[in-house]
Amino acid sequence: AWKWIDQEFGSVHPADITPPEWVAMLAEHREKHPAMAKTMRALMQGLYAWLSTQSRHAPDVTSNPLREIPGYALPARYSYFKPADLARLYRAAESASDVFETVAIRLLILTARRKSEIEELRWDEIDFAERVITIPKERTKTGREDAFPMTERMVALLEAVPRQNGPYVFSRSGGHRAIKLNLKRTRAL
Repeated sequence: AWKWIDQEFGSVHPADITPPEWVAMLAEHREKHPAMAKTMRALMQGLYAWLSTQSRHAPDVTSNPLREIPGYALPARYSYFKPADLARLYRAAESASDVFETVAIRLLILTARRKSEIEELRWDEIDFAERVITIPKERTKTGREDAFPMTERMVALLEAVPRQNGPYVFSRSGGHRAIKLNLKRTRAL
């Protein structure tokens, strides 16, 4: 968001940006990137609120011009996988380019995990005896280690993946580099 604000106004002092200029900039970004426009508005509201209390650093900022600009709700998400899409995607994964992509896509559907967590899955994160996959805290969004159980189908899928020399389960480079799934292409199947 800061990058876009900087592109719009550059080195212009915040006190010199008028409410109509903010309205025009936010309206333009609201069309293309509604979530980013909402974030930009929130960031700048915080900056103006802080500047208006720091009279020695910004004596010309006495009010928050964004207070006059009404907030707005983000539109509902319209691009998500529905149950019928997931069933079709699970079947279509059979025509993926190789066993790594097929199993990764199916595991992604069965676990409902983040794409990067499945793409970068390592053999040492899978405990077949306990039937548990443990994602280390460095790879989770929450920053906490996350363990989840494997179903019989998940175990069968993972056992079908050929073992390679490197640590990654899904790799076309001998296990040394994780694959990148293209779900847009797969979803179109």
